[in-house]
Amino acid sequence: DPGEHHLLIEQPRLVGWSLTAPDPTHVELSANAYRIPVTLPGGTQGTLAVTVERPLEETIRLLDIADDRLGVLVASNELEPSVRKALEQLASRRHALGQQNAELDNLKEQRRQLVEDEKRLRDNLAAVGRDTALYKQTLDKLSETETTITTLSTAIAKAAAEIETAKQQLQDFVSALTEQARVGLRNADPIAVLTFLPAWAIGKLTSTGGALPAVVGALAFWWLGGALLGR
Repeated sequence: DPGEHHLLIEQPRLVGWSLTAPDPTHVELSANAYRIPVTLPGGTQGTLAVTVERPLEETIRLLDIADDRLGVLVASNELEPSVRKALEQLASRRHALGQQNAELDNLKEQRRQLVEDEKRLRDNLAAVGRDTALYKQTLDKLSETETTITTLSTAIAKAAAEIETAKQQLQDFVSALTEQARVGLRNADPIAVLTFLPAWAIGKLTSTGGALPAVVGALAFWWLGGALLGR
C-alpha cells in the first residue's frame, strides 16, 4: 500500500519505570501499556526506539564507610558538582578529625611508655645506695620523667578537649546541611524534584557517636547540594 500507515504500538508498562522516549506527552496510557502512535510510509519498514527509566536511590552511611570509600564518592563523575563539593567538605572535616585522634593516640602512647620508665626508675632507686652517684643520676632521670609525664598529661587533656570541639563542629556542620537540604526541598519545583531523582542520600554524616538528624532520601541530598551553594 503506497499510503501512510498510522499504527499504535503498545509497550508494556513496568511498575516503577517511566517512559522518556518517545515524548510521553504524545503517548496514550492504558492500564498496563504505553500506546505509542507511529506513522509509517507505505511499503517501508521502521524501528521504534522506546526508552524507559526508573529512579535509583543509594543510601550511604558515611558514619560507617572508610575514608577511601568516601574518596571514591568525591571523585565520582556521576555526582553533580554541588553534591561533590558537599562531600569534599565532609571528607576534609573527617580527615582533620582523624588526624587529631591519631595525634592524641600518639601522646597517650608516649605517656604510657614514660609511666613504665618511671616505675623502672623507682625500682632502680630502691636497689642502689643513697650516697652513690648512680642514685643521684637515677633520681634526676626520675624527676625529668615525671615532669615530662605531667607535660604530656596536660597536652592530652588539651587534645581531647579540641577533639570534642571538632566533633561538635562536625555535628553542627551536618545539622546545617540537613536544614539547608530541607529548605531546598520545601522551595523546590516539584517537577524539578521528580526530574532530578536519582541522587545520593546521606544517613548520618559524622564520625561522632551521637545520633544526628538524618538526611533521609535521595531527594533531600540532591537539594543539599543546591542549597549549600545557593543554587
